[in-house]
Amino acid sequence: MPRNYRHHVDNTRRRKYTAEQLNSALFNIRSKNMSLRKAVHKFQVPRSTLQDYLKKAHAANEPVPRLGRKKALSDIEEKVLVDILTTCAKWGFPFTITDVCQYVKEYLDSIKKKVPQFTDNMPGEEWGRSFMKRHRELSNRFAENIRRSRAEVKPEEISRYFDELKIMLSDVDVSCIVNYDETNFVDDPGRTKYIFRRGGRAENVTDHSKTATSVMFAVAGNGKLLRPYVVYKAKNL
Repeated sequence: MPRNYRHHVDNTRRRKYTAEQLNSALFNIRSKNMSLRKAVHKFQVPRSTLQDYLKKAHAANEPVPRLGRKKALSDIEEKVLVDILTTCAKWGFPFTITDVCQYVKEYLDSIKKKVPQFTDNMPGEEWGRSFMKRHRELSNRFAENIRRSRAEVKPEEISRYFDELKIMLSDVDVSCIVNYDETNFVDDPGRTKYIFRRGGRAENVTDHSKTATSVMFAVAGNGKLLRPYVVYKAKNL
């Protein structure tokens, strides 16, 4: 199945009515003795559909069945999966789409459920993309790799640090207060797209880093910009 599937333009009849139209037609036929022909014309519901619902004595408020094949996971199972993905991303250990497919395979195998559309019960990437489209609260984007020690720093510790810093620098001249930051020029960032809650932070806790050349920039409190400082990996270039 192609990624952007388009229905072929042919004579195949597709559903063009809503649940409200179907329920209204059934209600008028049953309660107001409206003729089948008139209901078809008024509510634009196919005659065969109305006959099928009337013969099988469907309830008037029964939801209109979905087009297409049945989903591999139920709505409740997909909701639980969304909660798992957002929780793991919050902890700093997000899933890729491939991880999600592997997780779904292990779950289906554990409950002994066979999905004929999956090869060896393993969902494909197309299923993963469809899953993401059904759950707009998730997004698939690149994550910032951070070390475990940095991830363990709590917001309360950061707030306490700045409170103490404000007291320590209260009598220091602004020209003697220097703030600096660094940026890395890496040879291979190694970034991968993971699944996060839309709008949330995108971080992935790792225990390794890539080779990088660091450049430090510093500016004093009076606005004077200092010369950049370059740190190379080797002692000799």
